[in-house]
Amino acid sequence: SLSAVFSIATYPAMYFAGRRLAGRFGAWAAVLAFATSPFAFRYATETRMYSIVMFLVAWGYLAVVRTLEKPTIGRGAVVALVVAGLLYTHNWSYYLLLTVGIVMLLRALRGRTPEARRGAWWVIGAMAVGVTPGARPAGASP
Repeated sequence: SLSAVFSIATYPAMYFAGRRLAGRFGAWAAVLAFATSPFAFRYATETRMYSIVMFLVAWGYLAVVRTLEKPTIGRGAVVALVVAGLLYTHNWSYYLLLTVGIVMLLRALRGRTPEARRGAWWVIGAMAVGVTPGARPAGASP
């Protein structure tokens, strides 16, 4: 039932992400798309890590966007927790985090405004904290 709990906890993140991207209609469209997705439904009923990954990615998107808008230690801490959670949850998270890191680095170096560059550096720093030297990724031996 833990997979179902994480799946249900992903709905608010889908609503907020959709609202940020496309207003109220986009919010409900995102929730409807997630609710009718056969993969989301299937993984909510399996005892596997996929619903946790969806949960972390959805809330992580919101954490990154909020940190880019107004960098604070609290928002950076949420990004760091999501990064650590993704690394402990699934090996394929490496690819997502590498891609986000590259995009943030490009934004930090070539951002249009100083505020955009500053926010990107905050996200990069938070991601670095999430990838602590003592952290052991999923599948790694002790």
